[in-house]
Amino acid sequence: KKITGLRLETLSDSNLPTNGPGLPPNGNFVVTEFEVQFASKSDPKAFTAAAIASGKADYLQQGFKIEATFNGNKRDQGGWAVAGATGVDHWATFRLKEPIENPEGGVLRIQLHQFHNAADHQLGKFRISATTDSGDLPLDLPETLRAIVSTPEADRDEAAKKKLIDYIGKTDADRIKAEA
Repeated sequence: KKITGLRLETLSDSNLPTNGPGLPPNGNFVVTEFEVQFASKSDPKAFTAAAIASGKADYLQQGFKIEATFNGNKRDQGGWAVAGATGVDHWATFRLKEPIENPEGGVLRIQLHQFHNAADHQLGKFRISATTDSGDLPLDLPETLRAIVSTPEADRDEAAKKKLIDYIGKTDADRIKAEA
């Protein structure tokens, strides 16, 4: 009833090209705008925009900025993209300028605009969650990785270990620099 922020998780999947999380052959995606609107329960068709104050992403393709996803320019060629680290889960958090106050409940509408020139660079699989936490929203971990790291190392199966190794291998700046 007092939404302060949202998280967009892009999920890898073996059914997507190169495990995604995007639809093109290279698994990339470009979110050009993340738009949030809400309406009251009493007037569910009268939507009001919820402005985003800040955003963070676990990984950004070179030349892309998360701020471009909430600058109001849906058709801009900037946004959130992950080339160089496809095939693994990624996530971004968005803190709202003002909480969505909806004491009686309401309707939340989230639109993911993907108007990049590379038309096939769209998300294949994703999840959106909301929070009522106050203050700065940490980037934190998505549910898939949180479940793995909260399991004692000795109890992790090979698939879980591989998921962690794959993520670190594609996103750790020091490892990427050492490999180069």
